[in-house]
Amino acid sequence: MNRSHSCLLWSAVVVAGATLTGCPIDALRDGIGAPCVIDGDACPTDHVCHVDVGETDGLCAPILDYGSCGPPSYPQAIGKVRAETLDIDAVDDFEKLRDVVRVEGDLFLDGAAGTVLRLEDVCSAAGVQQVTGSLVVAQTNLTTLDGLQGMGAVGAGVGIAANPNLVDLQGLINLMGVRPPEAGPAFSIVIADNLTLPAEAIRALREVLSDQRGIQIFACGNRAATGENNQIVCPVEVNRLLRRAGT
Repeated sequence: MNRSHSCLLWSAVVVAGATLTGCPIDALRDGIGAPCVIDGDACPTDHVCHVDVGETDGLCAPILDYGSCGPPSYPQAIGKVRAETLDIDAVDDFEKLRDVVRVEGDLFLDGAAGTVLRLEDVCSAAGVQQVTGSLVVAQTNLTTLDGLQGMGAVGAGVGIAANPNLVDLQGLINLMGVRPPEAGPAFSIVIADNLTLPAEAIRALREVLSDQRGIQIFACGNRAATGENNQIVCPVEVNRLLRRAGT
């Protein structure tokens, strides 16, 4: 495949939220347009499975922006499957995600027992496309979720909670399918108690995930986010759900 062919395919398979001005492809991207299943057959790393609302089968489209992170170092490889729950509660634990494209279980990135997990970023998770259980990012000092742009499907809810420095949610922008957890409120994504997270960050994520893809987001306790995008106090059932998720 040459670059011109890559550009033609890209124009037909555009991930929502991306802006197409001319041809954004600066290298050969052989994965563009390959068939994929949102919670099954994965795309080449550095791609996301783009599906229409309500569908599970789609086409692979390249990820153009990982925010402050660079793309994975193995852009055309199909990564490994890790069939276990992964608890990342120290920087060294990111070794567990090396070359991993699918986690068959939960993925927790959180501080252990009341401590704050001090991370500069989550760039080491850039290759992960699917989590069959829950994805939880909690009790960290992260300011952004950059590095999670490769995440396309989560099978049992996303929880973003108690990250006091978090100001941006664009790392979640390529989520195409998120099922709510079996127990708890019927929301696919819960964003709670992130003290400095502005309303604009929640609104921007809703405009893509909720309005365009039907993924329900509930936000509460994010004290910097005033207005309709956020409840001031989290309901009891949300607190129970987050405790069950390990936060």
